[in-house]
Amino acid sequence: MLTGTDQDPDPGAQGSIFSRAHSTESRQPRTPDGPYQRTPTHLHPPGWAAAHGLFFRVHPSAAIVRLIVAALTATVRELLFCANVGEYLHGFALYSDRYLFQFMDETGLTLDEFRAEFDSAHAREANDWTRLSHLGDVRRLDDGRATAVVTYVDGDQPGGAERYTFEFSADRGIWLIDDIAQV
Repeated sequence: MLTGTDQDPDPGAQGSIFSRAHSTESRQPRTPDGPYQRTPTHLHPPGWAAAHGLFFRVHPSAAIVRLIVAALTATVRELLFCANVGEYLHGFALYSDRYLFQFMDETGLTLDEFRAEFDSAHAREANDWTRLSHLGDVRRLDDGRATAVVTYVDGDQPGGAERYTFEFSADRGIWLIDDIAQV
C-alpha cells in the first residue's frame, strides 16, 4: 500500500537505508542487502524493477507520494477535459486495454457503432464543464496499481464521487485508468 508522510526520512536513523549515505564509509545509499539503483520509483509500480533486471528497495517518501498523486490527478483532469470538449475517443486512450474492452463490451455496441456513438459527441458549454474537486484516499495496491477517490463539481453543482483504479503503463510512461466504480 502506498503510504507516506509530510516528513522526509531521518537520514541518521538506525537501520535506515540512508544511514550510511552521509558517512565517510560510503556516499552510496544502501539497503540492508547492499546498494540500490537510483531509479525514478514514482514511474514504476512494485515488481517492475525486478522484472527488468534492476534492484532497488525504497519505501515511498513523501516526495514520491506527491509525484504519484500529481500523475494520477493529471490523468483524471485530461479525461475530464476530453469529456467536456466532446473528445471521448481521445479520453478512452487513457483507459487500460482491459478496462477499455470491458467498457466496450458493456455498451453492447459493435466496434463501428462504438466509434460512431462516441465520435459524434458535442462539447459542453464552459460553465457546464465537469471539474475535478478533489482526488484523495490514494492507495497503492499489492499488484502495483493505485486507487484514489475522485470527487467532481458539475457546473455549479457538487458532483458525485468515484473510486478510480490506475495501472502504470511503462510503454507510455503514464498512469492509465483500469477501473471506475461508484463510491
